Amino acid sequence: MFVATNVNLPYWQEAQAGLTDAAKQMGVKAELAGPDKFDPQEELKAFQKVVESKPAGIMISVARPELLQDAINTAIAQGIPVITVDSDAPTSKRVMFVGTDNFRAGGESAKRMADLLKGTGQLVVITIPGQLNLDERARGMNDVLKKYPGINWHKPSMTTAIREWRTTIFQHC
Repeated sequence: MFVATNVNLPYWQEAQAGLTDAAKQMGVKAELAGPDKFDPQEELKAFQKVVESKPAGIMISVARPELLQDAINTAIAQGIPVITVDSDAPTSKRVMFVGTDNFRAGGESAKRMADLLKGTGQLVVITIPGQLNLDERARGMNDVLKKYPGINWHKPSMTTAIREWRTTIFQHC
């Protein structure tokens, strides 16, 4: 079983396709579960429902580590191995994390953007505050962008960014 943060995102649909292909090759069953929009509480409920089904193992991309830690620990205590993927719950008892060094990835992204901007300009990075992998990327970006005082960068939340985009569109239409 794989529990994603939002099963409707193309990213997770591609992951599901890969999971399904790998499961067929290995002769095992694999399913994707999770909320149909980003909702950490619903992800927790989906994870708990999966645990109740007593699967051989669970992979999960953790929306909010502090919210899912106890549920992950409960699954482990029941003998269900849990592997975090893409976004971690580092203080849980999960078996392992498979994913990117998000701090480093954020730093590398910032270096590339600083090069493209030639060290001067405006930068907007849309994120979801509180999602550990994205917070780590933003932290890595911030660490690098401190070296570029000519770059002014903003981190609006997804909700704020959409609201500002709509306001701008309506003002100009």
